[in-house]
Amino acid sequence: MPLVLRFLIMYKSTWEQNMNYDVTLFSNEQISKMDDNQLHQEIRTMKQVIYKSRKARRKTRLAEEEVSYLQAEAQNRGHKA
Repeated sequence: MPLVLRFLIMYKSTWEQNMNYDVTLFSNEQISKMDDNQLHQEIRTMKQVIYKSRKARRKTRLAEEEVSYLQAEAQNRGHKA
């Protein structure tokens, strides 16, 4: 097996092991109680999960729904999401 191919296989398996695909589901009460920093941190985290899930060809619907709820709350507070 060529060295480059072996490296790519090892890199991908290591990358997938380190990636957390878990999506945290928040209730409306939890979202409304978050301060602005927490809200924006969760939006960034969900966007990273979506990006990395797409690269790994995994389903992203749940994360996309959750980020839309978080972005809606940010917009209700007058922030650009």
